[in-house]
Amino acid sequence: MRDRTEHSAAAAFIGGLTVGVVAGLLLTPRAGSDIRESLKDYMGAAMDDLVETALHSGRAYLEEMVQRGREFVEHTVEEVLEPARNIGALR
Repeated sequence: MRDRTEHSAAAAFIGGLTVGVVAGLLLTPRAGSDIRESLKDYMGAAMDDLVETALHSGRAYLEEMVQRGREFVEHTVEEVLEPARNIGALR
């Protein structure tokens, strides 16, 4: 479910970016060089935002995997130790 949400957010971001660029090109009464410079600045900022979002998502995913790993290890250790405790209790 989380992957779908992240993909949907990325698709919405790219779609919004595309619509904004096209609208800006069609509705701006400026010289071509000014438009190109504005688009260059806008794309730079958009890429920075995209990288930041990707890093944040990656960090959150990594933290979740580390937590799952810890839970797995704790569960496995408990499964191994429980029979050993029972053997000790039988003596």
